Amino acid sequence: MTGLFEEIADGEKSICYIVSLPVERMTKLGYTNVNTKIRVSRFKFSHDLTGMENDVVVVGEYETPMAKTIEHYAKKIADRKYDRVMDRNMGSGYTEWYFCSPLEMRSCVLNAFKYVRWDKRRKARMAEKAKKTDSKQLELDF
Repeated sequence: MTGLFEEIADGEKSICYIVSLPVERMTKLGYTNVNTKIRVSRFKFSHDLTGMENDVVVVGEYETPMAKTIEHYAKKIADRKYDRVMDRNMGSGYTEWYFCSPLEMRSCVLNAFKYVRWDKRRKARMAEKAKKTDSKQLELDF
């Protein structure tokens, strides 16, 4: 018999991914709940970029239940370092494309993982500190 959490995990696959369009030196960061290749096959470029969907290469996949959170913070990091492509011809998700290399985007993702772990530890320390403070304050009440 499998546990509840194993059953949930088997049904859900959450992936933070990095894809690249090497010809243009553009990299996209995103997350998906389906296979990354299926997600990439749904890209619909238009105008002068039509047909370049076939040139998109999957360069990184990070399967984690926190994929959406990792993507969020990785984008915040990328926004500080790189310019967004902002070309509507890149289809839906066009705001997630950046002018950077896949290695540079990978650095953003790894730093996002590092930040999330740090933030979780920081919140735990703050909660523990608040718990100690609350008990001291309760002792002073008359």
